[in-house]
Amino acid sequence: MAAATGREAVYADAHDALPGFHIYEAHPEFAAPVAKIYCDRQYEGLDWSPYGIHPHEGKNLSFTLALELPSGGGGLNVWPVSHRENTVDRETARKSFTPEHREYHAYAVGRLVLHAGDLVHQAVIQCDPQSTGRRMTLQGHAVDLGARWLLYW
Repeated sequence: MAAATGREAVYADAHDALPGFHIYEAHPEFAAPVAKIYCDRQYEGLDWSPYGIHPHEGKNLSFTLALELPSGGGGLNVWPVSHRENTVDRETARKSFTPEHREYHAYAVGRLVLHAGDLVHQAVIQCDPQSTGRRMTLQGHAVDLGARWLLYW
């Protein structure tokens, strides 16, 4: 994280919430868009008073580091709209977040992918129904402390 952003990164010890792993064995159904479409807003449910901060949208990051990928690859779909801008009802949103409106970002093993967690996004577990292997990623979130990042899950 420090190499990618130029700022030190430390763990949010007060939350006992270290970044975690997602592990999926390849399966033909994972080539379909099975993951939900959402925004990362976990910070809203945490007590940040031990750090003297009040995180808010637009100042946070989400990250994924692919450790293994299925033979057909995997990645992230991102729609260019943030949670703040998504004021439509659920049905309208569902119709708006279609493949033709998204940007696909392929993961590569060993490459850290950073994004604004408040952007609407979706995990692409695998790209090919014939894939073998597994998708193993380290994932987490970071709150902007100015001079450094505070990492948590």
